[in-house]
Amino acid sequence: LRDIDGELAVVMHDNPDPDAIGSAVALATLAEALGTPAVPCYFGDIGHQENRAMVNLLDLDLENLASGEAAVERFGGCALVAHSRPGVNDGLDPETAVDVVIDHHPPRAPVEARYVDLRSDVGATSTLLAEYLDRLGVTPDRTIATALLYGIRIDTRDFTREAVDSDFEAAAFLLPYTDESVLDRVEEPSMSPDVLATLSAAIRNRRVREDVLTTGVGQIRDRDALAQAADRLLDMEGVSIVVVHGFMNGTVYIAGRARGTDVDLGEVLR
Repeated sequence: LRDIDGELAVVMHDNPDPDAIGSAVALATLAEALGTPAVPCYFGDIGHQENRAMVNLLDLDLENLASGEAAVERFGGCALVAHSRPGVNDGLDPETAVDVVIDHHPPRAPVEARYVDLRSDVGATSTLLAEYLDRLGVTPDRTIATALLYGIRIDTRDFTREAVDSDFEAAAFLLPYTDESVLDRVEEPSMSPDVLATLSAAIRNRRVREDVLTTGVGQIRDRDALAQAADRLLDMEGVSIVVVHGFMNGTVYIAGRARGTDVDLGEVLR
């Protein structure tokens, strides 16, 4: 990080979730603590109302980039968080030189960067960033701590999905610095009519075979609504895998969720 000549672009995956957002703002803070200015960046939209609430309530300063070869041209360096390859789930040119990669998802192809930390044995990338702050003696402020803790809670589904000791340890480190009132407000935002309509269609059209639930919701206006519907349907008794699909502007979008099963749903979708 100290070797970066100019600003560092800390790039999240497309349409970032709380884990990606928290990780990006934390890495940017860490870089600045070491004397390197950094900007948390993303492509796409922050559509999920809880994610928007997180950004607004914590007053996070994120930069929305335009896809293309010049997306990070003005920056002196590039870091990827919560994903690991440029041009895959982000708007970067696939040939973009990457300085830092930190992610908890197992890669499906070789990852090239000056520094790589890929650990699929933790529940969230935010856990890794909390560990870096702790080890380097950087005390997180209220904003960073709250964002990281929320990222861990969301990716581990409140420590019930793929959570390990490291996730609990990171949460324990962050908890004294977090703003619990903000977390409460983030977790109970108002639900848009589009999301309610998608959830209603998902429930109405559901088909269940053994412990697998699939449902099609037809045309959508907010693709994040598919993920929210999948989260809700996973709470149904006897269901461990949920797949929700819909279409928008000629493209079919799919959201999947799994819990308590040996099925690698990400690999099945690929």
